[in-house]
Amino acid sequence: MGELFTKQSIREKHTQKVQEILNQGGGPREIVDYLVSRIGTVISYERRKYERRLAAQWSNNHEEKSG
Repeated sequence: MGELFTKQSIREKHTQKVQEILNQGGGPREIVDYLVSRIGTVISYERRKYERRLAAQWSNNHEEKSG
């Protein structure tokens, strides 16, 4: 089974990542790049989830009509 995510664990993970960026000499640009990357990942995940849901609905409707 996968990792259990909570608001707190997600907050801690992102805080650590931002701290890493700062420790490596990064600034606002690198932090924004990191955040935009994470947001893009979430958007892609939600889009794929939505497309799978639509495909499942279509498949269920198709089976009912042909059955």
